[in-house]
Order: sequence, then C-alpha cells, then structure tokens
Amino acid sequence: MKKVIKLTESDLMRIVKRVISESKYGSFDDEEWYDEDDKFTRVDDMGDDFDEEEFDDFDSLDSKHGHDTKWFGKGDSGRKMFDTYKDKHSKPFKVRTRRGMDEQSLSSTVGNVLLGPLYSLLSGDDTWKKIISKTSPLFGVLSTNTGKQSLKALISTSPAGVIKNMSIAAASGDAKNFTQAFNQAERYAKTDVSQIKNAAFKDMKSFGKLLQQGGIK
Repeated sequence: MKKVIKLTESDLMRIVKRVISESKYGSFDDEEWYDEDDKFTRVDDMGDDFDEEEFDDFDSLDSKHGHDTKWFGKGDSGRKMFDTYKDKHSKPFKVRTRRGMDEQSLSSTVGNVLLGPLYSLLSGDDTWKKIISKTSPLFGVLSTNTGKQSLKALISTSPAGVIKNMSIAAASGDAKNFTQAFNQAERYAKTDVSQIKNAAFKDMKSFGKLLQQGGIK
C-alpha cells in the first residue's frame, strides 16, 4: 500500500517560518553575524538581499529592534554589553534586514507556499506533477516517501539564504552555485538526502521551478 505524507498546518508553518524568518542579522565587525535569536550565522548562508543600518548607541538600537531580537539584554545590562563591544571594535553596530519582510510580502509568501506545487508535493496531492516531467529523474524520486521526506528535511532545516540561492541557481542552470548551495543545505539537513541530490543535479531547472513556484524565490 502506498504511503502518503500529510502535513498539518503547524508542520507547514514551521517550514515556511524557517525559510523566511531569518530576516535580521547584527554585527560589530562584518565578520561575525548573529540572527534575531543571537545565533552565529555564516556570511555565505545569509544571501545578499539586505538593507543595512548602523547604530552608535544602545537606546536607538533597542527602540527599533529590541522587541524582536536577542542580541543584548534589556535596560542597563544591555546598554553595558553594547558599550563594551562597541569600545572593543571601535565601530557602530550594523543591522542587516532582509528586503521584503513586511506583513504584505510575508502574507504573499505564505500564500504562494500554501497554493504552490511544493506544498502540494509535501502534502500528498499531485499538483507538483504538472511541472516535473515523468521522464525526469526527479519525478521518480519525489514519488517515493523517502524522496519527499528528504525534500522536507532539506527545506525545513536550511537558512533562508541557502534555500533562496539554491532556488535561483537551479532555475537558471548555474551548476557551480547550485552545487555550493545544495552542499550547504545538505549539512543542515543532518539526514541522507543523496537521492534527491542526485536527481536534482540531473534536472536542476525542474528542481528550481518546483522551489520557485512554491514561493521560494
């Protein structure tokens, strides 16, 4: 009997949130960047579609970004920590915010994923088959439970910048950048994604189309 993977709404939202939530990073030195939860993030995983601001004092930073970041503590302790690091680096604190992270664009992204072929594949229906040819090696892999689980692991664990770079490179047939992005995503997945990897490399453009029409652009 064929097993069908079903995603609950909470499953979907975790995937969507993972893909689009890494929207803000902070740094004093341009080398070590930290996301909203104060977790270290490699520059290569961030992507490059950001607006950048500089803050010379704790109060101005806290008033704008303190409500949704964990870079420094609150009140006097946060101010003291900020000043200590600023004196150490002799530079203002930089904040990079991913472009298009307003409520309207987030709603559009979630809507695209909800209605797109990527979500249809992970939810168990056949809409995705309209964009991937039956002759593609991807078709056979994604028709299996293992293939779908691998794709789900890949999408749900990788930073937004990595998935975006992989999507763009695949859709344009850029083998070099696709290889780099996929290898990064594979490290985050921490599971065997070799099946989906081999098939995606053989049909990059279809893989990119699947991601892009699923809202990952």
